[in-house]
Amino acid sequence: MMAQKKLYERALKINRNIFKDDHPEIAENLNGLAQVYKAQQSYRKAEPLYLQAIAMSERTLGECHPHVINRYKNYADMLERAGNVQEAQTIWQKVEALKKRHQIEFA
Repeated sequence: MMAQKKLYERALKINRNIFKDDHPEIAENLNGLAQVYKAQQSYRKAEPLYLQAIAMSERTLGECHPHVINRYKNYADMLERAGNVQEAQTIWQKVEALKKRHQIEFA
């Protein structure tokens, strides 16, 4: 996990230098780093990264993009693992509403 963390941190630094502003690649790096922290049960470190990744993805890809919905799913899963079941349920409901509204079908 430590090697993955370092790779995501390096990629994030490089992509921030290349793209400067919001970009889907930066959001991908933020989400990946959050996933590493979630796997390490470092939920306080993961949460702000998920929120940044979601916000950036919505701005750059649009709310209905599958990457946005997957980031919400990752975030909801992290909330459940951290014991924030009610908040996770709210996010899961948002995921289902987005999928239904945009007729998106995926796991």
